[in-house]
Amino acid sequence: MVMSKKQKQEKVQELKKLIDSHKIIGVLNLEKIPGSVQLKVKNSLKDMATVRMSRKTILEKAIMSSNKADEKFCKKITGSAALIVSNENPFKLFKALKTSTVKSGAKSGQISPVDIRVPKGPTPIPPGPAISTFQKAGLKTKVEAGKISVIDEKVVVKQGDVISGDVVSVLNLLKIEPIEIGMTLDYALEDKLIYAKDVLDISLESVLADVGNAVRQSINLSVEINYPTKLSIEIMIQKAYREAKGLAVEANITEKEFIGDVLAKAVRQAKAVESLTEEV
Repeated sequence: MVMSKKQKQEKVQELKKLIDSHKIIGVLNLEKIPGSVQLKVKNSLKDMATVRMSRKTILEKAIMSSNKADEKFCKKITGSAALIVSNENPFKLFKALKTSTVKSGAKSGQISPVDIRVPKGPTPIPPGPAISTFQKAGLKTKVEAGKISVIDEKVVVKQGDVISGDVVSVLNLLKIEPIEIGMTLDYALEDKLIYAKDVLDISLESVLADVGNAVRQSINLSVEINYPTKLSIEIMIQKAYREAKGLAVEANITEKEFIGDVLAKAVRQAKAVESLTEEV
């Protein structure tokens, strides 16, 4: 559809207002994403974000005329892309997009993003030409109760391999849709900071694990260099007590706090001497 100059200006102003009224903006990758999938994902995010598709030049003009003008970010808009705006933080938005996927059938010649399995067990397919189709896909079958049954579960395509036409035929017969399709947040801009998808694609569990590990390491360092903090002071006192106790027992200091340990040591030593004299 050819847009007039006035229509382009109106579109730029519409997008500018949308950008100015939200905390973050992002670039979505729409490459090889069917329109039906785009619509489903957009609807699933309607309470969190707004997606707008337009020409690259219009998107760039809208961004550069907004309060988030950023040339570096505009250069991230390439190929088949769309603009997404939201008031959520970019990490939460990325996760929402990552989980907002739609199941899709496999296509011949497509590189499989996952291992594709055909399960063991009966199918609704009657015997006949379909048996040959199963065999071409490398599946062992038998006929049970007038239907084809798969003898063993099998990975018919490994992740990263090309999906053959024979495999697609079997998957279509079994109505297996192994491919998950969704829109990816390639870049997000928040407070002049640009986040790439490899930064955004982190799990809460891994972050918490890293934070916990960092806290433990900092406490250990604090104890080792005798630098007391709120988190390490109790451990440092316990360590000092153990060291004082060890020194007192070793030096036979009959301090009230450690007299029991000193006497226990003396008893052990006496028994050791006694056992030696008995041997002699």
